[in-house]
Amino acid sequence: MKALKKTMILLLAAVMIFGLFPLKASQAATKPGKPVITLEALENGTTVKVTIEKTSGAKGYKIVMKAPGEAKYKKIKTLKKTGTAVRTYTVKGLKEGKYAFKVKAYTKSGSKTVYGSYSKAVSISLNSSSVVKGDVEIDEINFPNEIFRAYVKENIDLDGNGKLDEEECNINLLDVGNKEITDLKGIEFFTALTALDCHENQLTSLDVSKTPALTELYCNDNQLTSLDVRNCDPDIDVSADENVKIIR
Repeated sequence: MKALKKTMILLLAAVMIFGLFPLKASQAATKPGKPVITLEALENGTTVKVTIEKTSGAKGYKIVMKAPGEAKYKKIKTLKKTGTAVRTYTVKGLKEGKYAFKVKAYTKSGSKTVYGSYSKAVSISLNSSSVVKGDVEIDEINFPNEIFRAYVKENIDLDGNGKLDEEECNINLLDVGNKEITDLKGIEFFTALTALDCHENQLTSLDVSKTPALTELYCNDNQLTSLDVRNCDPDIDVSADENVKIIR
């Protein structure tokens, strides 16, 4: 009897160790990685293209968006495959304003859906200058400061026709430091700018709110009293004098 009881105890222990525990382990799926996303305003100015980099362990992606004036994110799409074609999604019919997007990947464990962490929130501003429509005349209206206008003609107007086409406006870096410029009006046409260096000029105000991709701004040693960085990247790195009022 004692031998039988001992045998039953050993069998029960074996069931618990080799049966129950592996069952729980099989139910615990590894979470997918954290996605990285980029945004692009398309040519009609009311559409945003969301592109997701391939994420480890992902079987699909959930996209959420926060519209202008909204406090919370709302789900707009679930992408159910991981091929390149379905790691992009186009959001149409948007109005002017600042939009924020986040994405999280998911995988499957049996009938369960296992989500990873949300991506870093990425923002984009849609307005009349979100996308350059047609050629931009390099004249006193679009570029009223003579020095800045001359710089654009000499360094950005590659074909020398006195106009900026979409490709010429699609620059990422602009260095106009130490040139005695008093007004940078016209900067809004360069919506793809990620870095702007305009230090040591004679600027009294600067508005870069229509360059939503801007992440680096060097505007120290001017005469600035106000600096508008609304709609720019939330983590923009600003180098400015201490007394400048920054509008975010």
